[in-house]
Amino acid sequence: MSDDDRTLVERSQAGDLAAFELLVGRHKERAFRLAARVLGDTEEALDVAQEAFVRVYQALPRFKGQSAFYTWLFRIVMNLALDRRRQRAARQRAFGSEEVPPEEWERIAADDTPDPAEAAGSAEQRAKITRALDAATLVVGRGGDTCTDAEGCGQDRTDHAESRSAIVR
Repeated sequence: MSDDDRTLVERSQAGDLAAFELLVGRHKERAFRLAARVLGDTEEALDVAQEAFVRVYQALPRFKGQSAFYTWLFRIVMNLALDRRRQRAARQRAFGSEEVPPEEWERIAADDTPDPAEAAGSAEQRAKITRALDAATLVVGRGGDTCTDAEGCGQDRTDHAESRSAIVR
């Protein structure tokens, strides 16, 4: 590792952000070019280079200096770029590799309004239930059992309007 990199790494490990910024400035072009060669895509290469420097910053306290700083950075960039390339290949296998033109990027959301025939059917069903509940009078027996008036339980009648409104909704 060059003396300049070694000094900047030591200062960065001690918490000197300006030293880390110098390290980034010194190596960002090489990191980007490496990622671009592996990925063949400028935008993805920029993302990978940025992610690599985030990872370097997070792992810098554990960097022992047994290899050159750039060798360590090279390995991080290469691993991230290869991971990104594998992810891209998996996406292409799953979703196809055809390009989607920008004008088709925005899709219209599915219409959540119910089918008119379905809405009419459910309204008709609610009306049938309401009529049936209006026609039946429930009687509550002594043990809490219910029976219809036609069964002649002969107990107190209950008002079922509350039950009907809860069911119909």
